Amino acid sequence: MTLLLDDVVWVRAYGNMMYIVIIAETVLAVALLFVMLAIPPQERPEFCHWQVCADAGYNGAEKL
Repeated sequence: MTLLLDDVVWVRAYGNMMYIVIIAETVLAVALLFVMLAIPPQERPEFCHWQVCADAGYNGAEKL
């Protein structure tokens, strides 16, 4: 009975905190995704933006 009561107290005390943690992790994951998409790939010709590849002299037919 004591263990069950402790669980109820824990959920009341920390239940809302878990929602805050989950929301914060989701926001951080989305922000990291946007940061990764915003950085142009410099050394990845297979995922290379056409202007970056043209500036580097990579025409798509050769393999590095």
